[in-house]
Amino acid sequence: MTYLLSFIIPCYRSEKTIHLVIKEILDTVLEKPTYDYEIICVNDFSPDNVYQKLKELSLNNPKIKIINLTKNMGKQAAIMAGYTYAKGDYIVNLDDDFQCPMNELWKLLDPVERDECDFSTAKYYGKKQSVWKKFGSNFYYFTSKAVFDKPSGLRFENFSVMKRFVMCEIIKYRNPYPNLEGLVLRVTHNIIQVKMKLRDRA
Repeated sequence: MTYLLSFIIPCYRSEKTIHLVIKEILDTVLEKPTYDYEIICVNDFSPDNVYQKLKELSLNNPKIKIINLTKNMGKQAAIMAGYTYAKGDYIVNLDDDFQCPMNELWKLLDPVERDECDFSTAKYYGKKQSVWKKFGSNFYYFTSKAVFDKPSGLRFENFSVMKRFVMCEIIKYRNPYPNLEGLVLRVTHNIIQVKMKLRDRA
């Protein structure tokens, strides 16, 4: 049996890195022939040439699909736009800056596929942040914990895998300014964090 992986990539100012991200996805998926893939790239009205780069990359690969937004909607809305086109059994979220360690994909997918959880997210160690960014991250953690009844210690990262039913519930949200953490937590608390090292920005 072949499973379809949908990779969702919001793109903004990433003309110099998106080809690296896509190449690594292709190399990784080829490791296991029991998986097929689609790559859904959402150009969030980026001011650089990332849209042209995406068109070039998709010329010889129909599995690379492009959504071109006509105005900047913000990262979370861009991801939601990608979800509406995803057909995969499992949905993989990642960034466009080549920081997400795609070599850890199978480790991230494993607990979801084994039905140990509905959603798995990276848990980065050795993460380097400025004092100000760390403060902002901690502030958001405690705020979202209170607002969304988030389990203690749970932090969502941009590299994650979810079952299709979670995505299908998320896209039922029709209001502006989606918060993906809150939407995930509305669907399930069956979430696992998988330890891995964040790469330096390309």
